[in-house]
Amino acid sequence: MRAFLRASFDIEMYRYLCAMFVTIFILFLSVSSISASEDHWDDQARIEKECAPYCLKVFLWNTVNMNQKIEACDKKNVQMAALQSQLAVSKAKETMYEKTIRDKNVQCQNEDQLYADVSSIKHKIDHMAAQTRNESKLFELLKQLEDYRVALELKNEQIRSLETKLQISEYLFENCKANFTSTPAALMIMDSKRVAHLKVYETSCLQAGNSSDIREIQVPGTEPFRVPCDGTIAGSGWMVIQRRVDRSVDFNRGWAEYGTGFGDLEGNFFIGLEKLYRMTSSRPHELYIYLENFENEIRFARYDNFSIASEEDAYQLRVLGKYSGNAGDALLLNRNMKFTTFDRDNDKRDFDNCAIERHSGWWYSQCARSNLNGRYFDRELDKWEGIWWWNWQETRTLKSVQMLIRPTINSTVTN
Repeated sequence: MRAFLRASFDIEMYRYLCAMFVTIFILFLSVSSISASEDHWDDQARIEKECAPYCLKVFLWNTVNMNQKIEACDKKNVQMAALQSQLAVSKAKETMYEKTIRDKNVQCQNEDQLYADVSSIKHKIDHMAAQTRNESKLFELLKQLEDYRVALELKNEQIRSLETKLQISEYLFENCKANFTSTPAALMIMDSKRVAHLKVYETSCLQAGNSSDIREIQVPGTEPFRVPCDGTIAGSGWMVIQRRVDRSVDFNRGWAEYGTGFGDLEGNFFIGLEKLYRMTSSRPHELYIYLENFENEIRFARYDNFSIASEEDAYQLRVLGKYSGNAGDALLLNRNMKFTTFDRDNDKRDFDNCAIERHSGWWYSQCARSNLNGRYFDRELDKWEGIWWWNWQETRTLKSVQMLIRPTINSTVTN
């Protein structure tokens, strides 16, 4: 600024001499103003110089403080995020607890219902227990009735035997009167022959009671024959008509042998269809089937009526009464079926003979759900030709089977 004023003074000294004073005055004022300005700038520079460290300190302090606040704010943000996460977890737990509470309420309601059901079941069990006690008494009464029935049958047999003996005595008495003129020796010989000819035979095993021995019986239309009685399997008075205990006897026989019977009465045997027809047609009989598997488990099937037809009708299974037992009714399909052997095909299968397929003689239809006269095996096998009872263990072979018959109550022999 000064250099500029000086240059202006040199140039204008001659031209503006008249204005020197004014110019000097102006210059003086200018210099005074510039000097004051420079003093002002010097003071400001000094103040800035003195203020700079303080301002720097303040700036640095504010910077540090600001960083600390920023860090604190970041921490607060992190804490806020953590709190928000915890809040979300808490809300999830709250939802879960609410669901658990609802489930518990439902469970409590179900438990209440369960307690009510248990109480009802307990009441029913108590009622059934009372009924069972009554049924036990009823069973005892039925057992007593069965004993009375057997005793009554024995009495009937005794009465029939006495009636026969009376008839024999009357016959002998009449013959004695007719032959009164004969010599004593001739009369003795004649009487012994008549007694031997008029020997009285039992018609069933009823009089055998609980014994299990072989007896000789006679039914109308037959000569006397021996039969095995049994009083242990199903009570007293039963007659065994078929037995399988081992493979010593082959049951794959023809028509003639099944008609007359075969085997050993003390072991494996079949009584014979003709005898069976004569017995079951002379009076009503019931049928009992005994079954035992290779685990020594025993089952049975019982029919309250049983009868077969004559040879003219191929020994048809004419009557098979009401079933009871725990083995299942495997003779259901055999009702009204004719007997079939490998040489006499009476079954309802058109393309084959069931007796040949099953190695047995039986009342086949197409074919059957039982095969008690089949081939004997020494262990349990799944064999169609074996001895089996479908309703118990299908075609798995059995260890032992027996068929038994007994006259029904109040039945009488018909000639």
